[in-house]
Amino acid sequence: METYMTTDFTSYLPKCEKIIYKFINQFPFLDREELYQEGLIVLYETLQIHDPDRSTFCTHFYHRINYRFIDLHRIEKTHAKTLESLSTTPIPYHPSKHLDPFLLEEILEVLNEKQRKWFEHHHLADLTYAQIAQLENTTINAVKNWGREARKKLQPFLEAYRNDDIH
Repeated sequence: METYMTTDFTSYLPKCEKIIYKFINQFPFLDREELYQEGLIVLYETLQIHDPDRSTFCTHFYHRINYRFIDLHRIEKTHAKTLESLSTTPIPYHPSKHLDPFLLEEILEVLNEKQRKWFEHHHLADLTYAQIAQLENTTINAVKNWGREARKKLQPFLEAYRNDDIH
C-alpha cells in the first residue's frame, strides 16, 4: 500500500504543482515556502480521502487547497490585527499596593467617597467587584461605574506622576 501511495503522489505532483503555485501567487503576503509545504500536505490528504464517484481528483484538490489557503490568509490577518492592536494600545497603569504614602494621600484627595471606596477595596485590599458590591450593599455595575470614573480622574494625575519618575 505504501508504494502505491508514493507512486500516486509522485504521479499527481506535476499536475497539482501548477495549482499549488497558482494559489501561492494569489496570496503574496504569506510565506511562499510554507504555502508550498501546505499545498503538498493538502495533496497528500486529498489522495487519502478522494472519492472518484463524486468528482475528479483535480477538482477536489483545487477546492481543498483554495479553502485551506483562504483559512491561512484569515488566520494571518487575524494575527496581524492582534499584533497591531497590541502595539497601539497603551498599557494601563496600575498602582502597586506599596504606594508612597504621599502619593496615596494625593490619590485619595482627588477621588470622591464612592471612588475612594472602590480604590481602597479593589487596589489596596484586592477585592473583586462582586465582593465590593456585597460589602457596600450595591450592584456590581455601580462598583464598575465607580472604578470607571475614578480611572478617568486618576489617568492625567498618574501620567504626570510617571513622567516625573522618568525625568
